[in-house]
Amino acid sequence: MAAGNVRTFSTTSMGRLFDAVAALLGFVRATSFEGQAAMWLEHLARKPQPREPYPFPFADRELDFRPLLSAVVRDRLCGRDLEEIARAFHGGVA
Repeated sequence: MAAGNVRTFSTTSMGRLFDAVAALLGFVRATSFEGQAAMWLEHLARKPQPREPYPFPFADRELDFRPLLSAVVRDRLCGRDLEEIARAFHGGVA
């Protein structure tokens, strides 16, 4: 759908990125308010010590989220601690 621009639209919202990462880390329950998944992700990120941030390059006047999401998925599949992944994600975004 995305490749064919079928029922898709561009957005500048970082909220969807936070939602995606929260889902990858296990936030799969129904939300009762906007930002709930992002708050859960932030809570996870507060616990561990600082970690090396994930890459979030700025190219052609746009942030490229693909390296960041690839790193999240890779670390999730390798069994890295969820709190460390959340911390590295937040570091990359910051």
